[in-house]
Amino acid sequence: MRTVTAVRATPWLEGGRIDLTWRNPSSAEFAGRPPLTGVRVVRRERTFPLAPDDGHVVYDGPVVDRVSDQAARPLVTHYYTVFTRDDASPPVHRADAASRASAFATADHDIPARLYRMLPAAYQRADLPAPGQLARFISAAAAPLNLARSTAEGLRALHDAESAPPDFLGPLARWLGWEPDRTLPVSAQRNEITAAPHLYRSVGTVPGLRAIVVRYTGWDVRVAEMAQSIVRANQAPQFNVFALTDPDAEPALVTLEGAAGGRLSAFPGSGGVLRLFYEADRTVRVKTCRADGGWGDSSPVPTGSPAGGPAGAELPDGRIFLAWLDAPDTGATRLRFALATGTRPAPARLRTGHAAPFALWPGARLVVRVDGRRQGVIFTAADFADPANATAAEVVAVLNGRLTGVAATAEPDGTVMLATAAAGGDRRLVVETAASDAAGALGWTGADVTAPGDPGDRLDWTPPSEVPGVPPGRLADPYAVVDGPSHVRLFWSAHDGTRWTVMAARWTGRGWEAPQPLATEGGGNREPAAIRVDASLWLVWSRLHGGAADVRTLVRRTLDLTTGVWSAETQVTSVPTALDRCADREPAPIAAPGGVRVLFRSDRGGGADLWSVDLAATGGAPSEPVQVLTGPAADQAPAPVTSPSGTPWVLFRSDRGVDVGARASPPPGTGTLRRFAGGTTVVLGDAARIGRRRQWDDQLCYTPCKPSAGDRLDDEDLYTRGTVALFLSPLLPEAPLSTQIEDRLRPLLERFLPINVRAVLVFAPRVYAESVYPAGTGIEERYQDVYPFIEGYTGPADSTAAALPDWSFLLTNTLGHVAADPAVPTTLRRRAWYPPPS
Repeated sequence: MRTVTAVRATPWLEGGRIDLTWRNPSSAEFAGRPPLTGVRVVRRERTFPLAPDDGHVVYDGPVVDRVSDQAARPLVTHYYTVFTRDDASPPVHRADAASRASAFATADHDIPARLYRMLPAAYQRADLPAPGQLARFISAAAAPLNLARSTAEGLRALHDAESAPPDFLGPLARWLGWEPDRTLPVSAQRNEITAAPHLYRSVGTVPGLRAIVVRYTGWDVRVAEMAQSIVRANQAPQFNVFALTDPDAEPALVTLEGAAGGRLSAFPGSGGVLRLFYEADRTVRVKTCRADGGWGDSSPVPTGSPAGGPAGAELPDGRIFLAWLDAPDTGATRLRFALATGTRPAPARLRTGHAAPFALWPGARLVVRVDGRRQGVIFTAADFADPANATAAEVVAVLNGRLTGVAATAEPDGTVMLATAAAGGDRRLVVETAASDAAGALGWTGADVTAPGDPGDRLDWTPPSEVPGVPPGRLADPYAVVDGPSHVRLFWSAHDGTRWTVMAARWTGRGWEAPQPLATEGGGNREPAAIRVDASLWLVWSRLHGGAADVRTLVRRTLDLTTGVWSAETQVTSVPTALDRCADREPAPIAAPGGVRVLFRSDRGGGADLWSVDLAATGGAPSEPVQVLTGPAADQAPAPVTSPSGTPWVLFRSDRGVDVGARASPPPGTGTLRRFAGGTTVVLGDAARIGRRRQWDDQLCYTPCKPSAGDRLDDEDLYTRGTVALFLSPLLPEAPLSTQIEDRLRPLLERFLPINVRAVLVFAPRVYAESVYPAGTGIEERYQDVYPFIEGYTGPADSTAAALPDWSFLLTNTLGHVAADPAVPTTLRRRAWYPPPS
């Protein structure tokens, strides 16, 4: 074994020292290997040292079989590990469980001397020469009393998980009903006992369940509540709003105020903000992204009645134009509009509780926090003509002279106003009343007085008005774009009883021009969107083609703003030759170098995903559509926009799951998803969505699993209301180690789950991804992938063996294992890979 054995640690009776002895390995154990040259003794408190440098080195030198720790702290349990050191280069230190020992260091309570001093004086005078035989006898006989008292002093530590000896951790844990894992390090056992009461309080919750599984496996675990995947009638998907801020990053959640559909209206606003209008629960809401990139709270638009389909734009003078549908999705929908004026960000302000005079005194203190920075003022007699009747002007002069980042002003009513120098919603002004004895004299009493700044998100709206010349009917898809100093062109879809047509009307700032139809051909024309490019206006919409299949493509027209003439229709997308249909919908144009880029929703990839196509300003054929977002989620309603920082964003709706716990502050990290996919039927062509079947982020819905008469649910029956699936990674599902973990976890989970909940373990290998071409790196014609841990194939043989049961093979010469097409460089941006062995 080449490690020491029979390690013993014995406290010295007189305290402050622990003697260690052990048995060194025989020289035969080092035959043919570097010989033993020395030992190292390492000491720690609370747990045993696990490495040669994991603690205080008591001894490091030639081979010995005993050592004394002269610096042991009294009344503390010390943990020792004795490491052997060989003559290798560099030297190798070895130790195992038999190389450890612990002892409680005693203290010198001076009991023998105290007992000697209690003897009659005659005995002490006769005990010569000092110290005499009697003193030496008592010193030897009473020495164990130091150990006895030290042990008694240490009894209180037996109830403390942080200081109890290792042999007492088991009984201490069982008092709590916890079964300790004696294979763990002592420090980990202490942590378990300390955390056990908190864990018991979370029994039946997802965080508690994850804590149990992580404790016994050490693996990443994600939880799926399978009741969310059971189909329910009339449960439409909820499409929440997300933002794609980086092509290589996951979309970020913007709001959980979702809806079953509806386009988004987003545009940059004055003051370096971004405004987003969207529909939620038949209400039009607005949310502002500020200059620092943070989203403010949403607020409803006062439409006066159920509304949807917002379409907004900001005029050059800073006013906001917003149109919407009143009573949407009915036969009596009306098109209405209103104007709004934004407010400016304001500083945080605090006003004194009453007017002057203020009864202050020399030495009075006022402590404030300005945006988290603490500062204060001490008033002096020289600050006032009469401190007991201080005026508002005198208080203002003192505060302005001694505080920074805040300004004080005297108000006409005699009060004093404090305001932060900077404005914005992240500004905070706090008066610490507990630390300020002058706060009461200024009218601030009770708890700390706090005032936030105003982010300037509020909008002041004009009363709603109807768009003239548009009779009530089946109306949908409004879209607004500015085409002049105070002019707005509004586009929408209207059903004439036969088909959907695209209509347009122009608001001049003083009134409306008569509506005109712009697209009447085909089986129907929906979802118009427009953008101004120089002296022209580009209009793109979705057209339904005749036939039984839902075939839709994008079409565009261009308006010459100088002549007011519309161009002929031009096809933007077409049905791919490899497919017999596609549904291209919800176009959203944005200016791009050399022309216009149109983002849209399409099922040409199987499911509802976001795509883009580029249009050149000089004309010519559009580019081939490129998929923007992939995955099992259904994405729709793209809204490309420039962020407050100047980077391009894409806002869109999606039914993807959300880790709702991560949205809290602080995030609890539940490791579970809230499902928003609703009860929809399976689209057989959506391979990405179907491919996640029975996985943690499964978007499909299922009928409940029911066992046959007399049978019980098994692990294949995931979809019941009382089932919680635990997805463990990174092991492979059929690995031997996975079976051992499963057998170990099952009885444990039964103790920590409510009686009506059933846990199913699903072993899912973790997928790692790396970026072969990081952001900002151009795609080249070649790439060299260097993996030093991959072994070479030595050729065919009669047998083979693998020492890694949880590994699988990536066969580069098998068609099913090829993840990229060298002829298509974009497929080389990412690839799946296996982590190197540790």
